Amino acid sequence: MNTRFNNISRKQEVTKIWLFTALLITVLAFAGCEDFFVSEVDNVNIPGTKSRLVVYSYISTGDTLVRVYVNRSVPYVTAGRVIEPVGGRALVYMGTEGGEMIALNYDGELMCYAVDADEIPVTAGRNYTLEVHFENETVEAECYIPLITLSEENLNISPPVTRTNEWDAESIEIEWRITPTATGGERYFRTGAYVKQYSIIEENGDIDTVLLNINDLWLERGSEVFAGSEGQDYRFRAELWRSTYGYPEYPYNGYQGEDGDGRQPAGMIDSVFLFVVESDIHYYRFHKSVIDYFGYDDDFPFSESVHIYTNVEGGLGVFGGYGRIDFHIPVP
Repeated sequence: MNTRFNNISRKQEVTKIWLFTALLITVLAFAGCEDFFVSEVDNVNIPGTKSRLVVYSYISTGDTLVRVYVNRSVPYVTAGRVIEPVGGRALVYMGTEGGEMIALNYDGELMCYAVDADEIPVTAGRNYTLEVHFENETVEAECYIPLITLSEENLNISPPVTRTNEWDAESIEIEWRITPTATGGERYFRTGAYVKQYSIIEENGDIDTVLLNINDLWLERGSEVFAGSEGQDYRFRAELWRSTYGYPEYPYNGYQGEDGDGRQPAGMIDSVFLFVVESDIHYYRFHKSVIDYFGYDDDFPFSESVHIYTNVEGGLGVFGGYGRIDFHIPVP
């Protein structure tokens, strides 16, 4: 009996020795690799940790001033570092593809690089190139100014209407339909509607009309940006509630109360402004990615991440071209 117990005791001691030896080897192995791991982490270039140039510019045939905004990105892991703005320290050039590049000057009031459109005529059907140089970085981008294929024949606009709900809140609504023209390919569009709120002010016998603000109508039906082709109808409905644009609760007379110096303005809206933008693919994909980003449902655990589109080589941002048509619709 004693021999049996002695054998068990010796086996237990051997097992403990092996366990201790294995543990010691593991600790020594990690200790020996400590410097290796630290040095490797210090030398790894993690994507998104460096500040990059951000360029933002849209050009259109209706421009009177060509603008380019230049800044630097703020990486997620900045660890409290301050990213200094570019200001007027960059060199910015723009021109037609294969043509002369024109330098843009920094405008401190607009906080962007600008040049009169007369110096860089923006013409439909042409490609344009943008270059930005800052310190040891250079970024480039290209865009295309599309030919406008839409006209009034492609749009069916219903007259605006005002409605009152059960709580006596008033809204203004408008519906429209867009039917793209046959072009043999996909076209890219953006659409929306807005109103301008005015006031009539009388002071010392003088009457003046003042623009108070501009409010976008909320797009209840349809997508703000869309890719269209021949044979498809795209329908839209937009509205705006009285609480947003300041309808007075009594009939319009241009005034709302009095004070010692004259009359206080009442908000008035007599028109809805509808617009349709026809753009290149860069303008379209950037705006669509931004809409998808803000429409991202972060409460849904299986949602995929949304990446903001960029066509700026060597940096971030967007350089896009477009044409625009505006429609003025009187409110009954």
